[in-house]
Amino acid sequence: MQWFTIERKLGTPRIAGFHTITGEALAVQMRWPGGGFVWNTPVAVHVQRRGHTVVHPVRDLTRIAQFAVAIVTVMLVLSLRQEGKRDSP
Repeated sequence: MQWFTIERKLGTPRIAGFHTITGEALAVQMRWPGGGFVWNTPVAVHVQRRGHTVVHPVRDLTRIAQFAVAIVTVMLVLSLRQEGKRDSP
């Protein structure tokens, strides 16, 4: 058994009118004895009609906001560290 995997998974197709809609997600899995961790994030929505499939990417605004907060935090910590080095004798 692999302890770390990254894979794309398709969800269950749903029918809405003349369209078949299927979600796609990215799954990151870490497993260890007695437990594990799974993180899923949406990637795309596949819309099929009359044999033609169109893939619409999902822009995960929460993930983008979390990334922006992380970058701002790192920049703030680095700037405060530099400021502290200037003030010390």
